[in-house]
Amino acid sequence: MASHYQYGRWKELQVAEFFARRGYEVARTQGSRGSFDLVATKGRRRLFVQVKATRKDFADSSRLPQYDQTRLLRSAAAGKAHPLLALVSRNDVVLFSARDLRVLDYGRLKPLRDPYSEHT
Repeated sequence: MASHYQYGRWKELQVAEFFARRGYEVARTQGSRGSFDLVATKGRRRLFVQVKATRKDFADSSRLPQYDQTRLLRSAAAGKAHPLLALVSRNDVVLFSARDLRVLDYGRLKPLRDPYSEHT
């Protein structure tokens, strides 16, 4: 089984692919301690996305602590981007506005070939 870190990074890849299917160019940030995990760009629209994943059957917006929400909002303002929270449970994703935690979109993540399953 993948570590929590590996699982989280894997889900970031799946969310990146989710945005790519919708026409966004997506880049992952270095490391996992920043205020956002992905930058998605489509035309002039720029998104800073914080991905929170769980192995449970559901995820809720309380997965983003207030401190992390504030950091994401500040980073997005400085980068002239829209701040989003992507909550992932299994292969489902719900996108929230980080400003008011309003649901913006939801969908199914494409199962990708998991490189970590080969190491168990």
